[in-house]
Amino acid sequence: MKLKLLFIVICVSLVACKKDYYHPMSDDFEPPSIKLKVSHQFADSTTWIKLSGEGSHDADGMWGIIDFRWDLNGDGIWDTPYTTHPQWVYVFREPGIHKVILEVADRFRQTSRDSVEIEIYGAITDTSHFIDSRDGQSYKIVRISGLQWMAENLNYGKLIPVNDSVKDDGVAEKYCYLDDPTLKGQWGGYYTFYDWMEMKDHDTSSVIGICPPGWELPTIDDWRSFTDWEERPFHFFAQGGFSNLNLSRMHIQPRWQDWEQKDFSQNKENWTYFTREHYYGYLNGPGRIMPYLATSQTDRVRGNIYLIQYANDSIRKYMGIAPVRCVQRD
Repeated sequence: MKLKLLFIVICVSLVACKKDYYHPMSDDFEPPSIKLKVSHQFADSTTWIKLSGEGSHDADGMWGIIDFRWDLNGDGIWDTPYTTHPQWVYVFREPGIHKVILEVADRFRQTSRDSVEIEIYGAITDTSHFIDSRDGQSYKIVRISGLQWMAENLNYGKLIPVNDSVKDDGVAEKYCYLDDPTLKGQWGGYYTFYDWMEMKDHDTSSVIGICPPGWELPTIDDWRSFTDWEERPFHFFAQGGFSNLNLSRMHIQPRWQDWEQKDFSQNKENWTYFTREHYYGYLNGPGRIMPYLATSQTDRVRGNIYLIQYANDSIRKYMGIAPVRCVQRD
């Protein structure tokens, strides 16, 4: 009998506590203070995004926040139930701008809301091919910011060893990784490099250089037209990225060094390409031609190749070779 009575008392006490958990709202209490954070406000449609209400708290300093719930598309319909856990992880599969709303409720069922817009991008699908009439080679191309870009590295000319110098003899000359013209990446085409002067067809004022007919060498502004999309990470433009530009994970190769074994197949945002502009700098003598390059690489020094992150200024090159892309204007 005593055990039965004790059980009844415990049950009644629990019910009373549960009933008392949410107190009646009072004019003396404030709505909870809300704090909304997201791991990415700009991402592709494969990225898991962490939504967090951590840091939200009861404005009256009592018992803390009780519940969190999420509207993941801003339609006014709650996509999650109330939960005491402040985080939610979600993948937005559809490209576009998604409005996310967080609501928090305190023990008096007073609520506060905050929202954030998350932009999701998908793959650039304006892609095609063209044939270089000079040698019949086919290249993938993609339209970005009003320009047609080669989605593969230029691979035109006669192969010469990495230690040889190019000649101004009317014959285009190229270098290939490991001196092997058959090596090709999964996305960005052949592992082909050029001397800057050869790329310019030995004319510093040339716009076309050794690009196919109807195509030209990209300018700094051409590269900036999409690299200034600061929200997009470098892997958006790299091999396998959603831009379909497939910039190859390649480096500047010093011509006085033999090739080193490297794995260019990794999808890492580490690419460097020639632009058609240059300036005259002082490096081992005055008046040295210093080409500008577009790169994702951070500042570093490798041998006599001085690299400055492209977003800051330029890359200066001495006796180095790099890959080339061409563009076509409407």
